[in-house]
Order: sequence, then structure tokens, then C-alpha cells
Amino acid sequence: MRRHRQCVQPGAERGRLLRRFRRLFGEVDIIVAPTTPVSPFPWTQLYLEQINGRKTRNYYRWPGLTCVVTLVTNPAIALPCGVDYNGIRQSG
Repeated sequence: MRRHRQCVQPGAERGRLLRRFRRLFGEVDIIVAPTTPVSPFPWTQLYLEQINGRKTRNYYRWPGLTCVVTLVTNPAIALPCGVDYNGIRQSG
């Protein structure tokens, strides 16, 4: 029985997020939010080892900070928004 709950819970949570976005879009037409929380890193690096001094356990931790928008099938676009402290172009 526990395995069934583990399979069902992510879908239920996604449904809750979808309903919250639907309510929000009843009040606003657009949401402006970051599309990625970090600067580009070398392609040879599998994932960021830390963000702001906090270790990440795997690849799925860092994009998880911003994927909630597309998780519920909302469209997203990344636009140029400046440069980071190393002069690397950023989009958000």
C-alpha cells in the first residue's frame, strides 16, 4: 500500500499546484520569475555541487528551484537580463 501512495502523491501535488496557478491567473495575466537560478557551468560538470554554499545531492536539485512553472504546463520564456560577476551573459 505504501508504494501506491508514493506513486500517487506526486500527481496529487502537481494537481494542487495546477489549481493554485489557475486561481492566480484569475487575478493576473503574467508571472515574471527566474528560469534558472544559476550561471552557466562547464559542460563537463554533471551538475552544480552547491548553490550559495549549500550542497546539492544530484542534477535534479538545482533546476527544481524554477521548474514549478512548467511542471503544470505553463509556457515559459527566457530573456537576456544582464551579466554575472564573471561577465557571463545571463537569461532569466
